[in-house]
Amino acid sequence: MKFLLTCSIKRKQKLLDSRTSHSNGELRLVEFPDDDARLIEGEHGRWIRISESSETIMQGHHKVNGGCFQHGEFYVATFGQVLRVNLQQGSSETVWTASFLNDLHAVNFFHDRMYVVNTGLERIEIVDPQSGTHQASIDLQKYIGSSRTFDLSLDYRHVWTTQPHLVHANHCFLYDNEVWVTRFCQMDALALESRRRIDLSSWGNPHDGLVQENEVFFTTTNGHLVSYCLAADRFQSWDLNDILGRDQLGWCRGLAVSDNVALVAFTQFRPSVTKEMGKWILQDVKLQRNPSFIVKLDLERNRVLAKYDFQERDLTIYGIYRIDR
Repeated sequence: MKFLLTCSIKRKQKLLDSRTSHSNGELRLVEFPDDDARLIEGEHGRWIRISESSETIMQGHHKVNGGCFQHGEFYVATFGQVLRVNLQQGSSETVWTASFLNDLHAVNFFHDRMYVVNTGLERIEIVDPQSGTHQASIDLQKYIGSSRTFDLSLDYRHVWTTQPHLVHANHCFLYDNEVWVTRFCQMDALALESRRRIDLSSWGNPHDGLVQENEVFFTTTNGHLVSYCLAADRFQSWDLNDILGRDQLGWCRGLAVSDNVALVAFTQFRPSVTKEMGKWILQDVKLQRNPSFIVKLDLERNRVLAKYDFQERDLTIYGIYRIDR
C-alpha cells in the first residue's frame, strides 16, 4: 500500500531561535515495508521536490503542509498558496494565492468549495475551485471574543510570522455533514456553523482531524492519538509516550488510519523558545532527541507493529495520505 507524505527540510537553526526556516518542501511517495526500516529515497519510494517563486513566498518558507486528494489530484497548502501536484510528472502549479495568506496549514474540499486553513490570519478561506474566486473568510477569532485585526494592506506571504496566535487552526474536516476545524490554543475541534465542540484538553493540543466512517481521529502534538464518535459521545485514546516508552518522541502530527492500523508521524524537536514546545521538552533534558519517524500502530492490541526512521535530522513531517489508486 502506498502513502504520500508532506514534508519540508529545515535549514540549520541556532539554539533558542524560534524562527524556523525551510530550504524546500517535499512530497514523498512511500511504500512502507512490514518491518522496522530506515526509509531511503529510491529504495522505499520516490521524493518530489517542490520549488516556489520567491516573488510569492519569502526566503525560508519553502514548505508543504496539509493537503488532500480531489478527483485523483493532490492539492497541498504551502506558506502562502495552494498547489496542485502532478504525482506522475513530479510537477506542481499554483491553484490559488492571495496577499492575505500567511502560514497555511491545510486545504480540503467540502460542498463543492475549497476550504483553506489560513493559520497566520486566524481564518478559514472559502474559494470557488472552478474559478479560483475567493468567496468568504471565516474569522476564527470571533468564536473566542477577540477583536484583533490585521492590516490587509500588507502582503502577508512576506511576513515572517503573525504569532502569538490566539487560535492557531491546524486542520479542517467534514463530520456529521458540517465543517469542523481543530484549534490548537483551545485544545478542541469546533463546528463552524453549529459551534458544537469536541473537547480534547484531557490529551493535549490537537493537530490532525481524520474522519473514518462514524469516528474522527485526532493527533495531539504531545503524543496522543484520540478517536471520538459523535453518535455515542465516546472517546478512545492511545498514549504513544507509554506505548513507545523511550526518549522524546517529537512533535506529533501526520495521521493515516486504515481498518485497525494507524500511521502516526513524529518530527524531531527543534531548539525553540516557544512555550508550547518547551513545556514538556524540558521536563527531562536527559532524554535523547529522536530523529523524525513514523510508527505503525495496531489500534486493537495497543502495540507498535513497525517503526520507520528517516535519515535526515532536519526533516519536518506534516501529513500522511493513503493513495488508493
